[in-house]
Amino acid sequence: MNNYMKEVQNICLTAWIRPKQDDIDYEKHHYCPRSLGGSDDENNIVDLTLQEHFKVHLLLAQHYIEVKDKSKSDSMISACWMMSNRGKYNEKYMATPEEYEFLRKKHKAIMKTKMSKTMTGKMPVYDINDDDRKIFHASVNDPMVKSGEWVHHTKGSKTSKETLKKLSDAFSGVKNPRYSGITDNEIIEYSLELFNILGFIPALSNVRRWTKLKYNVDIPKHFTKFRFPDKSWKEQMEEQTNMTYNRYQRGKNRLKIREVLKEQNVKN
Repeated sequence: MNNYMKEVQNICLTAWIRPKQDDIDYEKHHYCPRSLGGSDDENNIVDLTLQEHFKVHLLLAQHYIEVKDKSKSDSMISACWMMSNRGKYNEKYMATPEEYEFLRKKHKAIMKTKMSKTMTGKMPVYDINDDDRKIFHASVNDPMVKSGEWVHHTKGSKTSKETLKKLSDAFSGVKNPRYSGITDNEIIEYSLELFNILGFIPALSNVRRWTKLKYNVDIPKHFTKFRFPDKSWKEQMEEQTNMTYNRYQRGKNRLKIREVLKEQNVKN
C-alpha cells in the first residue's frame, strides 16, 4: 500500500468513528467508488466533509496514476474535475492552484483521447432527402452512407458566381497580399535578361535572386500562382527562347549566377 492509499484509509477510518456535527456539511463517499465497482452497501459508505471528499478522490487519482492503472485513474480524475467545477457551488471544493493545474492537464488529455476515439471512422453528413440539410456525424461504414442517402456535408454545395466575383475583387491587384507592383512583362524581361547571360532558362528562385541583388526589386515568391492566366511563366519562356526549361539545373544555376554577379561587381 503506497502513501496515497494510506492517507485515504486514515481519512475514511477517522470519519467512520467520529460523530457528525450539525454545523458542518457532509457528503457520502463510497470507500470503493461506484465507478470502480463499489456497492451502495452501508459498510461501503462514509460521511466525509467537502474538503475531505475532494482530497480522497484526488489521492485515489494519484494512487492509480502511480500504479499505472489508466482506466481507474481517468475515472478518479474526471470525478475530481467535476467536483472542482460545479458552477456557483465550486467554492465547496477549494482546490489549490497546483491541484487545479494537475487536474486540468490530466482531464484535458483524457477528453482529447475520448473525442479522438468517438470521432474515429466518422464524418459529418446530411440526409439527401432532408431539405434543411441538418448535419450530423455517422460512421463511414453505415449502410445509409454506403447507399448514398447520407452524403458528406460538403457534397452538392456550390459557391455562387456572385460570391466568387466578390472574393476575386477583394483580393485582386494591390489588394492581393502577394502583389508587389511589378508587372508580368517586367518579370519576363528580367527572366530573359538572365537567360541571355546564362544561356539557359533559369529557375524561378534564381530569377527572384537576380532581380533582388542587382535591381533591388522583389518578385513575389509564389507569383506564378496568380500571374499569367493565359500562359504560364515557363511556357512563355520556352516559347521566346526556343529552349526547354530544366528544373534540375537549379543548383548549377545558383553557382553560375554567383559568378556572373561577382563579375559585374554586384554584392552577393
